[in-house]
Amino acid sequence: MTKRKPLDVYESDFMSAERHYRQKKSDWESVIQELHADRGMLLGSTQYNDFTGVERCESLSQIDTAIKDAHEHIAWLRVLRDKAVAIPFPYKNRAKRVRRKVSALSDEALGVSE
Repeated sequence: MTKRKPLDVYESDFMSAERHYRQKKSDWESVIQELHADRGMLLGSTQYNDFTGVERCESLSQIDTAIKDAHEHIAWLRVLRDKAVAIPFPYKNRAKRVRRKVSALSDEALGVSE
């Protein structure tokens, strides 16, 4: 009987957290794409040309704020992913290596579906 390494126990937890992160991140990235498309449509519209300077600024500011918020959500998901698996103190440095290895896996290897 072989002895398992302590971090092998956490690898599946890391994979689960990474899978969840990638699925949620792809959802937010699609929202960001839609927001960029909306911004482009606004800039190309004739109604935008009729706006005054303040109205232009406010309309672009709303869309830019939404884009910024979506990027902040992705950053927060990254923080939650890193905190998702509680690692005992003696294994913290070795756990970083396992987390990097799991992060480098492809979507197919993790089982992430679009």
